[in-house]
Amino acid sequence: MFKNSTENDAFRIASYSGMCEYTMQTTNLSPGATGNYMRQLDGLRALAVIAVIFSHTLPVTKVSSFGWLGVRSFYVLSGFLITGILLRAKEESSTSADAWYSLRSFYIRRLLRIFPLYYLVLGICVLLALVPIQTYLASFFVSDTSRLAAIETCPPIKIHWVWTSLFTYTSNWQAVIQGHGLPEPYSHFWTLAVEEQFYLFWPVFVFFLPRRAFPYGLIAVILSGPLSRFLIWHWNGNQTSASGATFSCLDALGGGAALAFLTHYNRLSCYRKSVGAFCVLIGSLLFAVLVFMKTKYEWHATSVVFKDVSATLVCTWIVNRATTGFTGAVKRFLEWRPLVYVGTISYGMYVYHMFLISVLSWLAVVFGRPDIFPNKDGLQLFIYVSLATIAVASLSWHFFEKPLNNLKKHFPYSQKSRFPSCTESQAMRTGERSLLSEGQQARTPQVDFAAG
Repeated sequence: MFKNSTENDAFRIASYSGMCEYTMQTTNLSPGATGNYMRQLDGLRALAVIAVIFSHTLPVTKVSSFGWLGVRSFYVLSGFLITGILLRAKEESSTSADAWYSLRSFYIRRLLRIFPLYYLVLGICVLLALVPIQTYLASFFVSDTSRLAAIETCPPIKIHWVWTSLFTYTSNWQAVIQGHGLPEPYSHFWTLAVEEQFYLFWPVFVFFLPRRAFPYGLIAVILSGPLSRFLIWHWNGNQTSASGATFSCLDALGGGAALAFLTHYNRLSCYRKSVGAFCVLIGSLLFAVLVFMKTKYEWHATSVVFKDVSATLVCTWIVNRATTGFTGAVKRFLEWRPLVYVGTISYGMYVYHMFLISVLSWLAVVFGRPDIFPNKDGLQLFIYVSLATIAVASLSWHFFEKPLNNLKKHFPYSQKSRFPSCTESQAMRTGERSLLSEGQQARTPQVDFAAG
């Protein structure tokens, strides 16, 4: 059943946008790639979403780079996880019918994980954008009608192209064309649009590009990122436009994909350490050069193009190290249970957090305490928003996302997994899996599954 493999390790990963949950079957894992390292990826996911919330609740000029690094980390993680899934599914597809079945399963599983929460939130936003509904909700908290009239409500969005871009996952292109992102609290959805567009074309790229041509295709994809940013910057001189296009993010998504490619094949996995060292060295040097240039010169195309390159290289090294397993204090921190749990619910946290910033600020005005968040930023707001986001995302995960996510078991990537042979079914029931091609038996290793 399994090609070029002596052991099949099944494990699940909870992720956002990469930030979504994946069920991944991987062979040829590199040394040290045990169940422990999956917890470390969840830890990285948690740090990424915390960095994004941090940058959205504190003054932008001071901490904007935290959110920027968090988004780049999500892209690298998504590229790594998605490509690993697809490479394994491609390896198990012996016919074109198998390939199309795997692609169908992939899209259904993505839909089950991403769409329900996203469109639920958008539906709620459509209702809450109506001023009468906001006033009605405020009346539950405020009895003083004179103060009720003074409460600032969120202005309804009447521009049809804003809603169109949100409901079609194209808000990043709206930012490219208009030169600015969507208004709060929808401004962060452009990154989800980028990932969803990546999920649409990347499976076809992986499945139907010949194996020998795949490395060259990866290189072309990675190079298209900085090239896209350079061309868009010279087109309109706008940083938001240059960074928002899907093509502009392909260096980060492609970097994670390249890491998955090296991980998948035994004969290439020996290069991972060298590639990781190259990434962190060049990425750090490039970042230092950009910081120096920013102090001496005005912001220009060089910074716009290569800022993301430096972040991608460093994030690729971090993900690479996490997959083989950090040790010592870093290992204990990334595998700390509360941090791992935050990583598990990180998709919900990313979706909800901007709305909760608006809700908490609105409630502060409703209760007559606008002084709590005077400028809608600061450490106090970060703490309140983080706690509220974790609470809401936890409820969302356990009572809404996870039940839907469990439906994915009906859509395995391989038809052979859905209809196993009698011998294989018996082996799976006893905790062992028959390797039919080798005539051997291998006990399925104990793996700590991420929640969900």
